[in-house]
Amino acid sequence: MTKLLATFLLLLSPTLAQAQDFSGLYGGVSYGDARGTIDLPADTIYDIEGQAAGVFLGYNVQSGALVYGGELAYQSGDIPMVVYSGARVDRIFDLKGRLGYALGSTLVYGVLGYSSNRLYAGDDYTTGGGVAFGLGVEYRVSDRFFVGAEYLRRNMHNDASIFVQEGYPDVSTLTLRVGMSF
Repeated sequence: MTKLLATFLLLLSPTLAQAQDFSGLYGGVSYGDARGTIDLPADTIYDIEGQAAGVFLGYNVQSGALVYGGELAYQSGDIPMVVYSGARVDRIFDLKGRLGYALGSTLVYGVLGYSSNRLYAGDDYTTGGGVAFGLGVEYRVSDRFFVGAEYLRRNMHNDASIFVQEGYPDVSTLTLRVGMSF
């Protein structure tokens, strides 16, 4: 039991966690599944689902095994409302703060930030935004390249005059990410 505990503590030690340095500028591409709802105050909820591709750029600082930083991400796709024909979310911007823990070649992190969207209905559109939060994991394939996955939930508000009332799009994405450190 003592050997198992010692091995576990060694794995979590900052010395071993620094085997890979997550500090610095990074960027990459993402692709994934987008799902959610748009809640209109008249107790009408529309499901949305589709795919979104994106790009991201960020900067990390590492202190021991603690990694923190910020990221700007853009996702675009056709995320239509399932029931309401012609309405869709077609782009999302995310400004995210990230806080994580490095475990060797793996970084596990949490996300908190602000997201904005553009919601189309016919030829008209509205924009809105709100809070974003989630979890992610990255794995260093080499000193410069990484792969990962991120789940992000967004609770946003639109002045959706295109629906004659306000709308509350909640969009969650699960994306696969491929990136490079500079």
